[in-house]
Amino acid sequence: MRKTTTIICALSAAILALCMTACIRGGGQPDPVDPTPQPDPSPTYSLTVSQDYYYAGIYKDPFNGETTFTYVLPSLQGADTDYVAQINAFIADLRTNYVEPSVEAIQKGDALGYNSVTYEAQPVEDMISLMFSWSSLYDGDVQFKTFLIKADGTMAENKELFAAKGVTEQQVLAKVTEQLGTLVPKPDYAAIEAAAGKSMADMAQAAYDKTFAADNINGHMPYYVNDEGHLAVVATVYTVAGAGHKSYVLDLGY
Repeated sequence: MRKTTTIICALSAAILALCMTACIRGGGQPDPVDPTPQPDPSPTYSLTVSQDYYYAGIYKDPFNGETTFTYVLPSLQGADTDYVAQINAFIADLRTNYVEPSVEAIQKGDALGYNSVTYEAQPVEDMISLMFSWSSLYDGDVQFKTFLIKADGTMAENKELFAAKGVTEQQVLAKVTEQLGTLVPKPDYAAIEAAAGKSMADMAQAAYDKTFAADNINGHMPYYVNDEGHLAVVATVYTVAGAGHKSYVLDLGY
């Protein structure tokens, strides 16, 4: 099913004031026409995100066996701004470098690099929240990118998203810290040192400290609104093994 998200923001204060005056005055003789030129009403902005590409199914990868794949991309129509152009360029990059090579691999019977490229788009007041994710079949790594667009095509700040959801930044950060604390227990330094040595214990503690540092949990994280309409965020958890970090999507419930 094709999904479309549209917001329209009309700032017509002059027209509203004129209508209110007419209603208050009611009947009687019409007022004389004011010859003074009136300013044009503020423009009406329209921003639309609609599903533009969809391809999904099950593929028998020659190296990974039966694999489910999903590729969904949107198109964005709105004001001619640098931010809208930036987002459309990002969507084009996803199509060119991730979706099209993957579809070509399926058609040729080759190994599949990326098995998922998807997005979520949700309106919130006069903004649209966009979140893209793409996952690699090779290592299971999932990457994310978020955008928050105003109806006039400019970038909105996270603080505007928080206000729209009726929460403060302090409340949000407390919730992020709480949820990460559930996911990432504090390392038992003594136990790790006894089992694997002081160096490993130091690394485990450093990864934990980095995860919960202000540089990692703050108001500039990639926040968005998920398909359930809740405020969500992509959080980074630092690890000792593997790539040294992993991303987690947290539904903050607001």
